[in-house]
Amino acid sequence: MDKLLRLGQSRTLGMRIFFTSFAVATLVSAIYIFLYLSTLYRVNLEHDQAFLQQHFDTLQVVLGQTDTGAKSIANTYLQQAAPEIIALQVGDYLYSSSLSEVPANFDWKQLFQPQAGQLLHQVSYNGHRYQVLMHQPQHTMLSVDALLVVIPVSLLVLALVVSLSLYLAQKIRQRNEEQENFLYRLATQDGLTGVLNRFAITERVREDITFWQSSNSTEEGALFLIDIDNFKEVNDTYGHTVGDLMLREVSGLICTQLPDGATVGRLGGDEFLVWISGDQIDSLAKQLARRLVACAKTVITLADHSAYASISVGVALYPAHAKDKDTLLLQADQAMRAAKVARNGWEMASATLDGPMQQRAALRAEFSQALQKQQIQLYYQPQLDLNTQRIIGAEVLIRWHHPERGILYPNTFIDMVEQSEMVSQLARYVLREGIIQLAKWNRINLHMRLSINLSPSNFVDQDLAAYIQRYLRAYQVRPQDLTLEITENLTHVQTDKIAAAMVNFKQMGLRLSLDDFGTGMSSLSYIAKLAVDEIKIDRSFVSKAHEDPTCKAVVEMALRLCRTVNAEPIAEGIETQMQERLLKAMGASIGQGFLYSKAVTAPAFETLWNEYNSPPRQFGS
Repeated sequence: MDKLLRLGQSRTLGMRIFFTSFAVATLVSAIYIFLYLSTLYRVNLEHDQAFLQQHFDTLQVVLGQTDTGAKSIANTYLQQAAPEIIALQVGDYLYSSSLSEVPANFDWKQLFQPQAGQLLHQVSYNGHRYQVLMHQPQHTMLSVDALLVVIPVSLLVLALVVSLSLYLAQKIRQRNEEQENFLYRLATQDGLTGVLNRFAITERVREDITFWQSSNSTEEGALFLIDIDNFKEVNDTYGHTVGDLMLREVSGLICTQLPDGATVGRLGGDEFLVWISGDQIDSLAKQLARRLVACAKTVITLADHSAYASISVGVALYPAHAKDKDTLLLQADQAMRAAKVARNGWEMASATLDGPMQQRAALRAEFSQALQKQQIQLYYQPQLDLNTQRIIGAEVLIRWHHPERGILYPNTFIDMVEQSEMVSQLARYVLREGIIQLAKWNRINLHMRLSINLSPSNFVDQDLAAYIQRYLRAYQVRPQDLTLEITENLTHVQTDKIAAAMVNFKQMGLRLSLDDFGTGMSSLSYIAKLAVDEIKIDRSFVSKAHEDPTCKAVVEMALRLCRTVNAEPIAEGIETQMQERLLKAMGASIGQGFLYSKAVTAPAFETLWNEYNSPPRQFGS
């Protein structure tokens, strides 16, 4: 923001310099015009005086004479030698080339009213004082009239310059104020929702806390971190335009619940901050958190779509939970994530930072580097034909080989990844490495299917299909050897785009699998619409099918469904021979679980392949 304001100030200074230069230049021009006209008057006056003096040697023979002959000679001379002189008065005598004698005491100024092209001069010559009324048609600007005009015209020009300068100054000042206001809004306001941006809202929190501490104030504050539930799915399914509409709608709902004096801002993505202060802040914060959660639980219309909006809120109190802005924000973030896990709408922060939450924050920052350094490695769990006991495929599972924490399993970081933009990077990384590994195995005659889990957002990634096809061709891997898995629990989002993407994948020749079947609320029409090649029965039902009638009924229903929609059933989580025998008796044909092997590295999987596929096996029968 400081850079933008400095830019605005520099532009304002530039406009002020321009205006000052313009005003000075205009004033100098006006002074120049005044001096020029004054100089022109002086030059004309000197010219006229020289003209009179040129004729005085001849005129002086008749000057002072009173007889009629002398006056006639003077008049004759004035008419013939000096026709430009209309009248000449010396003392009490008036000589005229156009008039007869007039009385000496006659007021000649009334008789000879100066008109255009006439002027009056007073000159002295040889001790006599002469008044001469002259006609000078060659002068465009004549002396006395010019002098009378120069001063008011110059003053008028100066007045116009001052008025114009004041007008321009007002306009420039108004424009500078508008520009500074625009730059201030640009630096502090979120362009999408109209609330404060990340810098402005966090700076407001910091300024309040700093002021309270410096003034030894007992003021208390509460910071609310608000996250929109399932925003990523809505954004990926309907597109960014609908996602932006959802952000604006939720922002408006939040603002309707805020008390006077509250400050709201967008932290980034689908996260908002609210900052309030007041007495009994604990009670006030809890009331506001409940109102915020309640107001957001609604169905909102987004263009031609409808979506259920809900939020998770984390609340941290100053100074009870933290005494600085950064720690307060971290406390609110942890409380918000706890609310998401508990699905209870809002949570209050604790007095101390939670260790696991700190670790998650650190992992989030390290994960992007982990991909670049190939710390994320692919492991392979075999899938067996239950009748032949031969490996026919494998599911890819990932492990993070962290340089300090050791091997990390997906449950410690996968949720964090799926809530960020890194989910697309991870999918591409796993797909690329999986295809490369399939190509290596094909070269040693290890032919099988490879299943890779994808997030729902990956299925609506418009560039993913081209990415997969490019690597399949580059490494000469058959599309039917690659299976893409998607979890069943997707009914909270619209499936039209996902179904369209799956149709596109099928047209490429890829296999599709519905993972964790039984954990969601899918209907038969939903599953038929997805047109999957296989359905994976969740381990929670497989592991208890031999002892829990309900779980057994779910497995039987899943097997019947597979026959109905012509999908291949895969039973996950087989751990005992008893479970295997039961599943075979119920009609299951493919199994996966610790009974056969845990997920292993690529070299270890090759050993398993040779063990299971070289001689015929009767294991578990």
